[in-house]
Amino acid sequence: MMKIAYFSGDEETLPILERLAEEGEVRVLVTQPPKPKGRGLKLLPSPLVLFAQKKGIKPLFPKDPNASEFIEILRKEEIEVGVLVSFGHIIKSELLNLFPKGFINLHPSLLPKYRGPAPIQRAILAGEEKSGVTTIFMNEGIDAGPIIEQRVVEIGRGETYGDLKKKLFLIGADLLLSTLRLIKEGRVKPLPQDEGEATYAQKIKKEELVISWERERDFIHNQIRAFSPKPGAFTSFRQKKVIILKSEIPKNDSDLEEPGAIIISGGDLFVGTKKGLLKIKELKVEGRGIVSGRDFVNGYKPKVGEKFE
Repeated sequence: MMKIAYFSGDEETLPILERLAEEGEVRVLVTQPPKPKGRGLKLLPSPLVLFAQKKGIKPLFPKDPNASEFIEILRKEEIEVGVLVSFGHIIKSELLNLFPKGFINLHPSLLPKYRGPAPIQRAILAGEEKSGVTTIFMNEGIDAGPIIEQRVVEIGRGETYGDLKKKLFLIGADLLLSTLRLIKEGRVKPLPQDEGEATYAQKIKKEELVISWERERDFIHNQIRAFSPKPGAFTSFRQKKVIILKSEIPKNDSDLEEPGAIIISGGDLFVGTKKGLLKIKELKVEGRGIVSGRDFVNGYKPKVGEKFE
C-alpha cells in the first residue's frame, strides 16, 4: 500500500484510520488541535490522536492546512496519496496537487446528491430510503471531483443519524481500501459527476431542531432521526426542554388527537401530530438523563390534557 496522509477532524472516523493503518502505511494524521474537555478544561487528545501516537503515526495540527509552511512540512514526509474524511477545511489547489497519486475524499452520500456539510442528516430528513458512500479525486469544487467508486446503503425506517453515520463509515473504510488498491495498480477510471443531478446538503440551522407537532407525522419522525443523538430535535414539557431521540410510527392509531397531546396507551408514550400518533421511544428532559418513553410516563405521570409544546 502507498504512503498515506489521513485528514480528519471527526473522532467517529477512527474505524477508517484503523483499517488504513492495518492495510497500509499511514505516515501522518492531519487533524484539529486538542480542545478543552471536562470540568478542568484540560487539553485532551482525541481518539484519532491517541491511536496515531500508539501506532507511530505523526499527528499534525495546522491552523491553516493550506499555509505554505505546513505544505512544506508535508512535502518532506514524501506522502504518495492524501485521504480526507470529515475534515472541516476547504482544501486549496497547492495542497490538492501535492501528492503524486492524488487527494481522495470519502463522502457519505451517493454523489452528486447531497454535496456539502450535512449529507447524512439531509438524506434522513428528506425520507430517503437509500444512501451510500463515494470516493472521489478532490478538486477545488465542493465534493465535485470525479467519482472513483460508490457503495449503496439501505436506510432503515427507524435508523438515526448516529446509526447511519457509523454504518457508512464502516462500509466507507472498505471502499477506501478498494479505491487505494485501484490507484496503486493503475486501474482507476474516474467518471465526472453529472452536474444536472447535483444537490447540496446545507449546514443544519438551529431553528430546524424545533419540533412543531402541527407538522405531518412522517416529517417529525424523520426530523427526530436526522438529529439524533446530536444536536437533537426538541420540544418542551412543563416549561423544560425535552430532546426526542427515538420515535416510531405505530401500525394502528387515531388521527383525532390534537397536535402535541400526550397519549398513554399500554404504558407507552404517544404524541399527537397533524396526522396520526407518533410513539416516543427515547427522550431526554433538560437536566436529566436519557430515558425510555415508558420510564418518562412512570416518572412524570402526565395528566390528561397535558401536551408537548
